[in-house]
Amino acid sequence: MRPSHAKVISTVRQFIDGGAQQQGDELLIICPNPDHDDRSRGSCHLNIAKQVWYCFACGAGGSVKAALRLRGHDGVELPTAVPHMPEPERPQHNIDPIVLSAYEYHAEPWIEAGFDEALLAAHRIGYDVHHRRITIPLFDRVGNLIGISGRATQPDQEPRYKVYKRELGDFVPYDYAPKIHNHLWRLHMIPDEYDELIICEGFKAALWVAQCGFENVVAICGASMTDAQADLVKDRKVSALLMLDNDQAGRSGASTSAIKLSRRGVSVKYVEYDAPAPDDLSPHALSAALAAIN
Repeated sequence: MRPSHAKVISTVRQFIDGGAQQQGDELLIICPNPDHDDRSRGSCHLNIAKQVWYCFACGAGGSVKAALRLRGHDGVELPTAVPHMPEPERPQHNIDPIVLSAYEYHAEPWIEAGFDEALLAAHRIGYDVHHRRITIPLFDRVGNLIGISGRATQPDQEPRYKVYKRELGDFVPYDYAPKIHNHLWRLHMIPDEYDELIICEGFKAALWVAQCGFENVVAICGASMTDAQADLVKDRKVSALLMLDNDQAGRSGASTSAIKLSRRGVSVKYVEYDAPAPDDLSPHALSAALAAIN
């Protein structure tokens, strides 16, 4: 642990919440919002490195300094948070969609799991017979094909997901390095009239939500939203319904994502449900979980 991180933890426990519980890169704290009678330490998360917090229960959030002010400790010194220095952006390389014709086979594992063939076809989801992977095309916000992800179908196949590079041959340049996490999967398919986005982790979860009748769903292709993805949500001028996986990574990612979105002025709600992931829910249970937040 960095000394600066230890200092933040020490300061939070001394001045904000003496019982703050560390969970990975975050602290679970009693919400410092004086209007929120919080007693659980289950809804308010504080990111140690970024020195920001967000409460899922009341929607309050801000910097650690703001939390200190709310607790009556204005003036307490904190280490300077190291700003994130993004890598220089390479130009995006668009792929000729004709490459998808190589994977126009039925994605049998997902069909057997209950996915509708017409839905899979609408998303251009296919099967790579050579590498035994389900192929999921990745499009940018306006529908340009920028990558293909292959999902493993064999028990010992690693990695579970991989972004195709060498598999695409001459369709991509030698230094092809797609920024998959700069995009939201399915965003190009969602009509502008929607005023909220349902945000899931992976393709399969988002696809299941769509099959259950909620076409305003996207996937972040990971456990936590990137700044670029948060900017896409902000640009759409919509609210966000976070429906990430029900594990530690998903809960931590939901907290981090909520902070990024709220700092951009996006209204955020968290969808609670009783299953490991959205695609483990029945259509009825999924609809009920979404209806419960309104």
